[in-house]
Amino acid sequence: MVDLSKGAAVPNFGPPPTARPKLRHYLGASLFASAAIVCIAGLYLQVAPRRYSSGMILNLPSVSSATQVNVPGLGGTSVQNTSPYASSQDPRENYKIIASSDKVLEIAANIMQRPVSEMGKPKIKVVDGSTVMQVDFLGKTAEEARDKTQAFYQALETRLNELRQQATSDREQIVQRAISSSQQKLTQTQQQVAGYRASTGLNSEIQLRELAANIENLRRQRSELLSEQTQTASRMNALRGNLSLSSRQATDSLKLQADPLFQETVKKYSEVTAELTNTESIYQPDHPAVLQEREKQRELQSLLRQRATELVGSENLNRVSVSMPNGSRAREVLIQDLVVSQVNSRGLTAKVSTLDREIQVLEGKLAQLAQAQSSLDALKRNMQIAETVFSSKLAQLDVDNSDVYAAYPKMQLLSGANLADAPVSPKRTLVMVGAVAAMLLLNSGSLTLWAYRRKNWRQQQGLDGDGFSSRRPGLA
Repeated sequence: MVDLSKGAAVPNFGPPPTARPKLRHYLGASLFASAAIVCIAGLYLQVAPRRYSSGMILNLPSVSSATQVNVPGLGGTSVQNTSPYASSQDPRENYKIIASSDKVLEIAANIMQRPVSEMGKPKIKVVDGSTVMQVDFLGKTAEEARDKTQAFYQALETRLNELRQQATSDREQIVQRAISSSQQKLTQTQQQVAGYRASTGLNSEIQLRELAANIENLRRQRSELLSEQTQTASRMNALRGNLSLSSRQATDSLKLQADPLFQETVKKYSEVTAELTNTESIYQPDHPAVLQEREKQRELQSLLRQRATELVGSENLNRVSVSMPNGSRAREVLIQDLVVSQVNSRGLTAKVSTLDREIQVLEGKLAQLAQAQSSLDALKRNMQIAETVFSSKLAQLDVDNSDVYAAYPKMQLLSGANLADAPVSPKRTLVMVGAVAAMLLLNSGSLTLWAYRRKNWRQQQGLDGDGFSSRRPGLA
């Protein structure tokens, strides 16, 4: 403001007026300028293009979920989707950037079949303290603004689906590489287990238990055979003592008893011996009949020795005497029992020896398989771990494929595109307020200019405030 009080320095805005300023002239100019402002404002309201606004409200809900998949006997996997608002980042800001991108506007323009330049930029507002976003579009008509908003929503959904598919594809590629690696490890461990089983002959723990059971069964049989062998040996020793025969002698006796020619010769020898005894009781020892019978006895005895030599390799007549007809039948039975006991004892001894060898072989095999079982268990544990990891990766892939909204949450359309009742521009109230403000400024400026020039003119005329000259006569 310029201070017009008396004595203040007045800036020089031009040559001093020669005539007194007229207030009506300034008022007329102010009225003319005010009328021009009113006309310009009215004309602007009439010819300015109308702009309509259509808005919609989107919601990004704050949800959390957890998924757990268990594979019986193998393992499991769990996936937990936290709320997008759990961190310090607001997902709506990311959606705001995506919505303002040229890609979304291109998709929306293709939907409306018009150039991108005619779409304009959306006005996106993130409402603080909530989970909603407000999107507004301008159009020449209310229908155009609504169509733009609807096309924009479809384009935004399309772009988000593309990003979701891309994120899912990226996750799937990562999991697929992990699955491929896990599958290779699983195949390798399976091949190691199969090759080790083939090289060691070990299939399962059941084989070890069956082998141990077979060893225990053989040991029980051996114990039973040893007990039976002890009984047979005791019986054989008792028969030897009672018969005063060795096992060899008893065997030779059975051979002689089983030979028909030897037994026939023994029978003849017995008959000749009986006849010799009868003849010696009648005649003198040098009687021809006695001598004849003795000669027959010697011949038969010689035949018996010869046959015994052929059968048993011995000429001991004691072995022959046991089979004489005058021998006891019970003794022959005991001799047979002795021989049978001897044979059974030898058989039992052979069986025990065979069992000992089998037990020794099986024990060695059991020790070898037990050592192999330890290594096989380690390989099987590695294989089970590989199976668990592989199954978990497969489950994770299924869960990831089913959860497509992990990276980009699902939007909810709370309020669709509305149809505006009145344009948002030009705003009549704002134009009128501007025109009134301009008129006030113009009028106040005109009055200020008139007051300034009037004061300047009065100073030039030397008039005081009452209209009289204030100049001194000597200074006129």
